[in-house]
Amino acid sequence: MPRNPGMTDEKIIELYKSGLSYDKHCNKIGLSDRAIRNVLIKRGCIESDWPSENP
Repeated sequence: MPRNPGMTDEKIIELYKSGLSYDKHCNKIGLSDRAIRNVLIKRGCIESDWPSENP
Protein backbone atom coordinates (compact mmCIF):
# COMPACT_ATOMS: atom_id res chain seq x y z
CA MET A 1 0.00 0.00 0.00
CA PRO A 2 1.61 3.30 -1.04
CA ARG A 3 1.69 6.38 1.15
CA ASN A 4 -0.47 9.37 0.42
CA PRO A 5 1.38 12.15 -1.44
CA GLY A 6 3.64 14.26 0.79
CA MET A 7 3.83 11.75 3.64
CA THR A 8 7.51 11.48 4.52
CA ASP A 9 9.01 9.65 7.49
CA GLU A 10 9.43 13.03 9.19
CA LYS A 11 5.73 13.86 8.72
CA ILE A 12 4.75 10.45 10.14
CA ILE A 13 6.94 11.14 13.20
CA GLU A 14 5.33 14.58 13.66
CA LEU A 15 1.85 13.03 13.61
CA TYR A 16 2.94 10.34 16.07
CA LYS A 17 4.36 12.91 18.48
CA SER A 18 1.18 15.02 18.21
CA GLY A 19 -0.75 12.25 19.96
CA LEU A 20 -3.05 11.52 17.03
CA SER A 21 -4.66 8.06 17.28
CA TYR A 22 -3.49 5.25 15.00
CA ASP A 23 -6.93 5.10 13.33
CA LYS A 24 -6.50 8.68 12.17
CA HIS A 25 -2.84 8.05 11.29
CA CYS A 26 -3.82 5.27 8.89
CA ASN A 27 -6.36 7.45 7.09
CA LYS A 28 -4.08 10.49 6.83
CA ILE A 29 -0.89 8.65 5.88
CA GLY A 30 -2.32 5.86 3.75
CA LEU A 31 -0.39 3.07 5.49
CA SER A 32 -1.47 0.29 7.82
CA ASP A 33 -0.81 0.65 11.54
CA ARG A 34 1.95 -1.98 11.26
CA ALA A 35 3.65 -0.07 8.43
CA ILE A 36 3.50 3.15 10.47
CA ARG A 37 4.99 1.31 13.44
CA ASN A 38 7.81 -0.01 11.22
CA VAL A 39 8.68 3.56 10.18
CA LEU A 40 8.75 4.66 13.83
CA ILE A 41 10.99 1.72 14.77
CA LYS A 42 13.30 2.34 11.81
CA ARG A 43 13.70 6.01 12.82
CA GLY A 44 14.26 5.17 16.50
CA CYS A 45 11.09 6.80 17.83
CA ILE A 46 9.88 3.61 19.47
CA GLU A 47 11.58 0.34 20.35
CA SER A 48 10.71 -2.98 18.80
CA ASP A 49 9.13 -5.55 21.08
CA TRP A 50 10.88 -8.36 19.17
CA PRO A 51 13.76 -10.09 20.98
CA SER A 52 17.20 -8.83 20.07
CA GLU A 53 19.25 -10.95 17.67
CA ASN A 54 22.37 -10.28 19.76
CA PRO A 55 21.50 -11.10 23.39
